Amino acid sequence: MKHQIRFLLDSRFKKSNCAPIRMHISYGGVRLRTTTGLKVNPKKWDEKTMIVKSSNDIYEARLAHDINTQLRQFRDDIDSILSQYARKGFMPRPAQLKSAFLDLRNPKLQFQLSFITVYDEFVKVNGAIKDWTPATYEKFAALKQHIINFEANPEFEDFNETGLGLFIEFLREKEGLKNSTIGKNLGFLKWFLKWAHKKGYHNVIDYETFVPKLKQVHNKPVYLTIPELNSLINLKFDRSQMHLEQARDVFIFCCFSGLRHSDVYNLRRSNIINGKIQFTTIKTTDTLIVELNDVTSSILRKYENYPTKDDKALPVAVNQRMNMYLKIIAEMAGIDTLVPQISYSGQRRIESFPPKYSLIGTHTARRTFVTLALSQGVPTQIVMDWTGHSSYKAMKPYIAILNDARETSMNALNNILPIK
Repeated sequence: MKHQIRFLLDSRFKKSNCAPIRMHISYGGVRLRTTTGLKVNPKKWDEKTMIVKSSNDIYEARLAHDINTQLRQFRDDIDSILSQYARKGFMPRPAQLKSAFLDLRNPKLQFQLSFITVYDEFVKVNGAIKDWTPATYEKFAALKQHIINFEANPEFEDFNETGLGLFIEFLREKEGLKNSTIGKNLGFLKWFLKWAHKKGYHNVIDYETFVPKLKQVHNKPVYLTIPELNSLINLKFDRSQMHLEQARDVFIFCCFSGLRHSDVYNLRRSNIINGKIQFTTIKTTDTLIVELNDVTSSILRKYENYPTKDDKALPVAVNQRMNMYLKIIAEMAGIDTLVPQISYSGQRRIESFPPKYSLIGTHTARRTFVTLALSQGVPTQIVMDWTGHSSYKAMKPYIAILNDARETSMNALNNILPIK
């Protein structure tokens, strides 16, 4: 069977001191690329002959001899396997060839599933076990696309220490991600690699000690002030804007109840019992009780006869659409204060001042609820009982906001009496 075998260095590692050697096999119009498990300093590699260059240094000469010997053996193994298939009268699929090669090299080594196949299994299994939300599935789908953009046919060896560093550089320079987003994607990738290693799919454990320095700034949570809330409540809509009016009402409901979008989306009329909202959260499966107030009660009454699917309490749009509507509504209400936002891409500081309406989304309502409740003197523990926050640490950003509000309030007292 006519075929060609080439040994090539991974081009992404050519600037490093240790580049993986890959084996590229072409036969009958089919191509197979697989790792050899061998690495070499690119300066020591002869691209023309596809072997490690000889050296006068005894140690380096011995290392070069060992690697070249293994490469010749790999070539002989592939020649032998393809010859056997040729005698049987058929051409193997790439997976069959790779499996036969691994079995020949080590009879105990089983065929390795592809990286993406294992990744898809991870998403399927963990998504079912942990009951992922659609947002979580979207995040892992985005990570998968980043990985494929980084390497069309990824292997676990691509994510050793050097590869992880190159992946971060790729996300920053090619995908245009900021440090905060890169950090989240790296966390998801580590989760997958740890799971795959535990399952025995690979032995690359560099992720365990890989902790890159990703400079980040935690901007203050965006929430609405009382005047901004009033501007939303008093906003008038015409008949063609009913969808915006409903989105506004749902948002205000969450501002005065603390419910997440996923919980208000699934809220049924049967969850309203004796003046209280009793429900189990979608995200954490906590069972919470939130008392109704004048605002939430009036919104529920407004839609008590509105026809909704599955007897939902309110006409709630999906999260993505709600976020789009809310930006439109907030702009209509004149919530356009410029908000300083600082982020980092590598070491480069990025400072911007977008209008506040562009930063408003469904979760802004929950932040607004916490801030309003604390500012009105509601004890922190009661607020946590309402929202389901399990630790005081989660409330610290809101405490910081209140400290700013206290300073502003004290300054306002200066205007009460004239000081001579």
